[in-house]
Amino acid sequence: MSRPRPALRAVTFDLGDTLWHFPHRPPEAEVAAELTRRLAHLLRAWGLTPTSPPEEIQQRIADARAEAERTSEAAGGLGPDYLGRVRAELHRAGLHLADQQVTEAWHSQNIGGAFLGRVLFEDTLPTLDWLRGRGLLIAALTNRSHGGASFLEELRAYDLLPRFDAVISSDQVGHRKPHPAIFQRTIEVLGVRADECAHVGDRLDVDVRGAKAFGMTAIWYRGGTPATAPAGELPDAPDYVIDRLSELLDLDRLGERETHPLD
Repeated sequence: MSRPRPALRAVTFDLGDTLWHFPHRPPEAEVAAELTRRLAHLLRAWGLTPTSPPEEIQQRIADARAEAERTSEAAGGLGPDYLGRVRAELHRAGLHLADQQVTEAWHSQNIGGAFLGRVLFEDTLPTLDWLRGRGLLIAALTNRSHGGASFLEELRAYDLLPRFDAVISSDQVGHRKPHPAIFQRTIEVLGVRADECAHVGDRLDVDVRGAKAFGMTAIWYRGGTPATAPAGELPDAPDYVIDRLSELLDLDRLGERETHPLD
């Protein structure tokens, strides 16, 4: 017989497609045009004339980011070095920038959730408030290419920041989920053990796999994409499956995962 898990002290959440979604995302061409405008404005402010047009530089940066994240996922979440890749693309365009300028150019490519039509799920804030009311620590645990101060302001704008005891972003840690380093940073900041923490996320390969490997309770937020097999038969089987965040209000059952799965 397996030993019962300790009582939960903390719950961590992925963000995209877990606490929020993008039901009215603008076309990619519109997003690219806005990012190009921001980059071009920055270059003009510095009095710089690149050897490539701004729209081409923007596309190269976007491609470099996507490739960096593919490489990171193939390596189990190791890295990636966003700034190094951005510097290389700017160098190709004849732009030899100081470190601070490279950082500013990279941050200009953070489009922001408001532009993308970000919407919280209707039960996000009530569920977080209920969990906090039970005395649980709450943290955001997210893979992001742009974290830091600007991202915290985005969370504040959606009234999320006051509800988090910690915000752990992969670009600040230097590793992405499912790498154990980002989970380790989270429990250190929260001051809990891995087996006292549950993680909720929408991706089996990143959220569930990473949390289970690290010793956390893994809760798969299935949302609108039902699995084709029972949870226990999935390649990265979660401890629990939920289709709405409000199902976490049944948290008292989490200590009995072997006998009372949520799914």
